[in-house]
Amino acid sequence: MTDTQTDLLEKIVAEIAPRLTVKGDKEPWSIKEVAKYFKYDSTSYVLQNFVCLPDFPRSRRKRTAKGKTQPLWEAQEIIEWWNSWERE
Repeated sequence: MTDTQTDLLEKIVAEIAPRLTVKGDKEPWSIKEVAKYFKYDSTSYVLQNFVCLPDFPRSRRKRTAKGKTQPLWEAQEIIEWWNSWERE
């Protein structure tokens, strides 16, 4: 494999790796991870345009070390919602 092919392969892997998860994955995702999966740089855009939709998966709250809570979503639910939403 040439250096050019290796570079191209690394770029492809970097592009698709965030979208790869194991089916049934219960991993909690923060809004940053949800935005990254949706390929948006802005978490506020995702909050304003997707999270507010009535059929968007419900978040769970986790208390941080500072005592605040942060919304988390189950990775599998986000992936399934995104895939069903894209087809409409």
